Amino acid sequence: MKKILITLGATLALAAQAAGNFPDRPVNIIVPFPAGGSTDTVARAVALSMAEQLGKPFVVENRPGATGTIGAGAVKRAAADGYTLLVASLGPFVVTPHMVRNVPYDASKDFDYITIPVQAPNVLVASPTQKARSVSEVIAALKA
Repeated sequence: MKKILITLGATLALAAQAAGNFPDRPVNIIVPFPAGGSTDTVARAVALSMAEQLGKPFVVENRPGATGTIGAGAVKRAAADGYTLLVASLGPFVVTPHMVRNVPYDASKDFDYITIPVQAPNVLVASPTQKARSVSEVIAALKA
C-alpha cells in the first residue's frame, strides 16, 4: 500500500507542477463515511503524502450519511478547481444509484475519476466454531 500511495502522490505532484503554482491554498479531501474506517484511513494517508510532496495542507473532511451521497453530493457542488477531492469506495457510485431514489448526482457524468489508490476486497468470515465452511453451507445452516 505504501508504494501505491507514493506513486499516487508522485503522479498528482507532477500534475500539479505542470499546472503552475497549484495548489496555492489547502486542498480538501472529502470522505463520505465516518472517521476511522478503511476509506478514511486511505484518505488520510493520501493527504499526508500529498502535503509532504506539495508543501500545502491536504485536509480530510468526513461527511458521512445517506450511503455516501452527502459527501459525494458536496464534491459535485464544489467548484471544479481541483481544491475539493473525494476519496470513496464504489458504493456511492455503483450501488447507491441503484438502491436510492433521487441521488443528487450522476455518477457517470458529474465526476472525473482519477485513480484507484487501493484495492480492498470484502470478505465473509464467521466464528471458528461455526461448522459452515462455504456460502452454500451458511445458507443451508440458516434454512435449517
